Amino acid sequence: MNKDITDLEKEHIEAEAATESFEKNPVKRVIQEMFKGPLHGREYRKLSLVDLKELAVTEVRKALTDPKAAMYLGGGNLLVGKVRKARTAEQALMDLTEYLFA
Repeated sequence: MNKDITDLEKEHIEAEAATESFEKNPVKRVIQEMFKGPLHGREYRKLSLVDLKELAVTEVRKALTDPKAAMYLGGGNLLVGKVRKARTAEQALMDLTEYLFA
């Protein structure tokens, strides 16, 4: 029984850390907003690859101008580079998703 309680406590702590990560990181926040809006479901298919890249890069760069984003500049800039190099829309979306869950 104690092991089960300990496991649940660890899971709870990990879930709180993940939630805190999404709330503090402006890049993750903007990616979530994109997936709720213009990239929701199959909406991304309405965008050309160039438009999708432009949207992602613009939004991530905008998030990186936030004064609280200083510690996320390196990862955000790497993400921008990965999205720019993507050859397909799906690859660009996967890069965004990888950053989101990293």
